[in-house]
Amino acid sequence: MTDSVLPDTPRVTGNPHVHSLEVVEIIRETGDAVSLVFEVPDALVDAFRYRPGQFLTLKIPSEQTGSVARCYSLSSSPHLDDDLVVTVKRTDGGYASNWLCDNVGVGTTSRCLPLRCIRTALVGQ
Repeated sequence: MTDSVLPDTPRVTGNPHVHSLEVVEIIRETGDAVSLVFEVPDALVDAFRYRPGQFLTLKIPSEQTGSVARCYSLSSSPHLDDDLVVTVKRTDGGYASNWLCDNVGVGTTSRCLPLRCIRTALVGQ
């Protein structure tokens, strides 16, 4: 069964900055944490080359607001893994983390933004 984490909406349809990735594996890390493995289609391999420290922004459906966006650091290694992996730990009262842990399955497609990175200066540099 394929559920859409990010339903198509007129705002994002055709947007070159929003991509759909499919969950191809779910790893139950603990009772309250899952790793979601996203397959990167051949056409998007260049767009999803990444470095350590980057994160993926996922759009999650919400009955109150239509959707919410949340950023998750990549837990995969750009040197070892072809697929993108994010690990989500359930947060008490956290809408997105609970929704992802409870609703995403293999075959789920997720809308996401291109990879991002927060750059910070090291103290003393």
